[in-house]
Amino acid sequence: MYPIHLIPSLKAAGFKITNEPDLVDRLSEAKDWQAALVTLLRHGERIGIEVTRNPLAGASVSAIAHQFHLSPTVESELNAVLH
Repeated sequence: MYPIHLIPSLKAAGFKITNEPDLVDRLSEAKDWQAALVTLLRHGERIGIEVTRNPLAGASVSAIAHQFHLSPTVESELNAVLH
């Protein structure tokens, strides 16, 4: 199960999530929520899930990655949202 505080932490760090309820449902149902998150970050716009970020707002991606023990792949994908 994915950590329930992840989404609020991402939002506090300046991430904007379109269709957040669907994102939460998909992460909740996934056996490997980190792999599911990577897939949704890469391809979620096809199903109405989009993650964007204001790079000047909130905590750094590395701080969130450390807090939630995110894999390097997830951290890299979150950083890619900035570009």
